[in-house]
Amino acid sequence: KKKLSMLVDELQKKYGKTYFKRIDLHISEIIYDKKEFLEKIVNLIHKKIDKISVKEVKTFDGIKIIFGDDSWLLLRPSGTEPLLRVYSESQSKKQTEKLINFGIKIIKERGLIKR
Repeated sequence: KKKLSMLVDELQKKYGKTYFKRIDLHISEIIYDKKEFLEKIVNLIHKKIDKISVKEVKTFDGIKIIFGDDSWLLLRPSGTEPLLRVYSESQSKKQTEKLINFGIKIIKERGLIKR
């Protein structure tokens, strides 16, 4: 049997390392109407974000933007507390942080962050 750490090392050698980050933002109120949330945010998504092409936008459980380089950003409101979760994953820490900051920018532009 192989240790989990060895399996992870093998996967990273084969497919490359990825970096994940999640932050929770306190917002002004609980978002009960997910459809309204999607409508407020989805029109801010363009075909390119910071020179990375947008490959796909999924709206199943929040808004997940998948980019041409397979990195992604997910904006997901909590249904039970006034939080909006921002997740990102890419092949570099710098890119993951850029995507998180882009998510925060979108949320600020829509006035959802608690002042």
